[in-house]
Amino acid sequence: MTLGEKLKELRLALNLSQPELAQAAAIEQSYLSKLENDKSLPSNEVLRQLLAALKVDLSVLLSCPKLKNELTRLKHIPDVEAFLSQHQQLSVMLQRRWWYISTALIVLAVTLFYIGQNERLFNQKLYQYESKGVVLAGEQEDIFNNWRSLVPRDMSADEIQNTRIKILQRRETDTLLLVDYRGEAFVKDVPEGRRYYNYLGVRQNENNINAGFRIVGVLLFSMGIMGFVLERKVFKHAH
Repeated sequence: MTLGEKLKELRLALNLSQPELAQAAAIEQSYLSKLENDKSLPSNEVLRQLLAALKVDLSVLLSCPKLKNELTRLKHIPDVEAFLSQHQQLSVMLQRRWWYISTALIVLAVTLFYIGQNERLFNQKLYQYESKGVVLAGEQEDIFNNWRSLVPRDMSADEIQNTRIKILQRRETDTLLLVDYRGEAFVKDVPEGRRYYNYLGVRQNENNINAGFRIVGVLLFSMGIMGFVLERKVFKHAH
């Protein structure tokens, strides 16, 4: 559709004749006829007068999809050129903002996935230590495991059995799960004496937070990539 055809369409929509519109726009009817037949291009002032008479804003007129192929010719009109230039700048700004948001989503996605994958904030590995019981002052640290080798050789069988029973009664296993590795063994003072903790191995903590980080990371990454794809489609005719 041309500008002339659009002007005629708007005039007919208001049930105005050419003489009525020409009078309302303060132009000659013959000139209006030339404009509607695309034999002439309106000046900036005449276009303003016509749009005022038709009760149409310039932005509404130029936003009409039917006039898309006519915009290059209409750039010779100052108001049209200014509007298209402003629209172009706004489009570029929106395109950059879209690009920045998509980039930020991808960066955030990679960061969250890295955190979840490498357990940077919520460590799923717990180091397990175990103590058999409280070691009293003057006793060997491995008394609960090697008590038999520590008793005198001349001790009777009954005395050995009584010692065994006492050791078993004192056994009170305590297990610790620590986020930090404390070595193969460490000592902890307690009111009754000391506890000797031995390293047993690594235990995986059932923590769903890291899995959540990875899932969110994948979703945000997908959104970022989709943002770039949509950006190219939405703004491909922006320039």
